[in-house]
Amino acid sequence: MSEITSFGIGVEEKNSSLIVSYEYETAADMLTRRTSQLTALLSATYGEAGDGFRRLDNSLQEDFMWLAHDLAQEISLLSRVVTHPPRSKT
Repeated sequence: MSEITSFGIGVEEKNSSLIVSYEYETAADMLTRRTSQLTALLSATYGEAGDGFRRLDNSLQEDFMWLAHDLAQEISLLSRVVTHPPRSKT
């Protein structure tokens, strides 16, 4: 198990899993930030801005869309946390 913390972001490897934590951010704040980031990222894929994207090598386009997919998955999970917060064990 190893942990690295810098600038309020913690990364911990535990039992073959990677755990990323944000010390200064609520789940709702993170959801808002990730949604804005995904929207900005995808705005480069269509319309006039999309011309540059379509000129990229296929491998770069694939990596770009992989990032968009990862952000969408994270947004989905954060949405569930924000709308159905886990109950604290007391």
